[in-house]
Amino acid sequence: MPERLISADNHIDLTYCPPDLWSAQAPKQWKETAPRVEERDDGLHWFVDNEEKGRLL
Repeated sequence: MPERLISADNHIDLTYCPPDLWSAQAPKQWKETAPRVEERDDGLHWFVDNEEKGRLL
């Protein structure tokens, strides 16, 4: 069987990550800056370092 190469260096589709993947285990002092999802009127939005990065589809 031939070997398969899967590239995973910076190709993360945040749509498929659990919303609390990083924030659930982040230490208290980093909770607000860790990647997290917030629910807004128009859906779920990703935030990193307190900056909105986009809406989950």
